[in-house]
Amino acid sequence: MFLKKHVIRLSIATLLMMSFAGAALATDDSDSDSDGNAAIVGSWQATTTLEPTGDESLALFTFNSDGTFVATGPDASFSGAHGAWKQTGARRYRSVNISFVYGPDGSIAFRIENRTILRVSGNGNRFVAEFESDLTLPDGTVLQTTAGSSEGQRIKANF
Repeated sequence: MFLKKHVIRLSIATLLMMSFAGAALATDDSDSDSDGNAAIVGSWQATTTLEPTGDESLALFTFNSDGTFVATGPDASFSGAHGAWKQTGARRYRSVNISFVYGPDGSIAFRIENRTILRVSGNGNRFVAEFESDLTLPDGTVLQTTAGSSEGQRIKANF
């Protein structure tokens, strides 16, 4: 149960994301916002779905203009994810991030690495993504590789 619970949490960070539901997104060749930032830059609320179980969870993602990435999830035993991203095409991106899951004694129980591909909608307010995640022991032994998808909505300053 502990392992399954944390595999779901690892998938949150991830957001992160591979082949795209391209038809679901409006097309636009603009790669940046009005300030010249890549379309992905900003903060997002995402729903992540783990395959094949269909388990869903919520997460927050922030893509910074310097190519760094941070994600948070719903559980205090999850370190949050830190990583990097780069643009690969018009509104298309790849990211990699790493997080840790802590055991009851506070030690690192698992390491999670997410590899994600995502696409931002033409209006810049949504993304879809697919990811693959490796769950490993602290010594690097791979326990499980999982896949999933994410959909996100941009967090806007509506004031």
